[in-house]
Amino acid sequence: MKKFTALILVMILALSLCACGSSGEKGAAKPTDKPTEPQPMNDSGNADTRKWKEMTLTFTTFQPETAMGNNNIYRLEEMLNEKLDGAIKFEYYYSGTLCSNMDTLDGVISGVADIGYVTIGNYPGRMPYLSLFDQCGIRWNNTEAASSAMIEFLEEWPELAEIDGVTPILCTISTPGIIASNKPIRSLNELQGVSCRSTSTTTAAVSAMGATPVSLEWSECYEALRNGMVDALYTIPGACASSLIHEVAPYATVNPYYVTSYMYVMNTSVLESMPEEQREIFLECCAEVQDSYTKSYAGRFEGDEKSAVYFSSLEDLIFLNEKDLAELDSRVSGLIDDYAAQIDSQGYDGTGALELIRSLADKYNERYPADDYNEYLMSWFEK
Repeated sequence: MKKFTALILVMILALSLCACGSSGEKGAAKPTDKPTEPQPMNDSGNADTRKWKEMTLTFTTFQPETAMGNNNIYRLEEMLNEKLDGAIKFEYYYSGTLCSNMDTLDGVISGVADIGYVTIGNYPGRMPYLSLFDQCGIRWNNTEAASSAMIEFLEEWPELAEIDGVTPILCTISTPGIIASNKPIRSLNELQGVSCRSTSTTTAAVSAMGATPVSLEWSECYEALRNGMVDALYTIPGACASSLIHEVAPYATVNPYYVTSYMYVMNTSVLESMPEEQREIFLECCAEVQDSYTKSYAGRFEGDEKSAVYFSSLEDLIFLNEKDLAELDSRVSGLIDDYAAQIDSQGYDGTGALELIRSLADKYNERYPADDYNEYLMSWFEK
């Protein structure tokens, strides 16, 4: 009987404590504002209790908000949100509002920005080895082949002190390019004497092809074509698509020697400030974005309405025949050798670096055939 009475007393005491707890009085457990969300699960199906370091990374680019190049970082942010439960956020600075195109590398090294979109052609003296990728002279099948070669070069070449202070997290090479013109150019003969807009890195190539190079800011190109100041532009399709170039230059001749190289670089100290496991996941996400999107985005236009309009509005999309491509190769292939010799004279091993790049070109051109890309471009023209 005593045991039973004691048990009853214990039950009464427990009930009274529960009643106090639900009353909201001092010392009572308070209800939460919202239901507890289920915890993330790890690969074993158990609750993932890891605490990630929260970070806001600043990203600077010379491009406007709507540029396709930003999709690389948008995709990375989405993947990191999934893997790191939103611990890493990005703060975007577009159109050179934080760092200009020419100042992006120094801006990331100094910590003004955490991540930046760097045009390698802006730094030939500071990036002698990587600038080999920006030289005309190697016939790349497509941007997948060229970008894959650059990734492997970054992994294999031992002498890359030129990027001390930053870590490349994504990279891409825009190739092939096009000659956008106001009349059809179906052969090298038809290119002779054509006035063609070029940049500092493409002037020699334009001259070697037999055209007359003209230096113009991109913002001046539409009007220069409209009023006849130039007959053509040596450039990439995406740039033409964004600027309605088809209205004044309705023809495009594909040129597999055009290259423009870019890297997304991160301040190394910021990257290394992440806890080891978080940093590993960050770099794994970068590698996945690189493989699934970045190595091809500059040459592929899915989801880009402007490119769809550009290609479908052309009067003709022209591919040079093999005879002309062989002739073009004989004219421009030496340009990259000249650059390698130039940096040799400055104490670098330009010849050795070029030898590696050419072997990587053979490897990845075989993996990513030119016909696949040509058919892809034609599919846009025919839409």
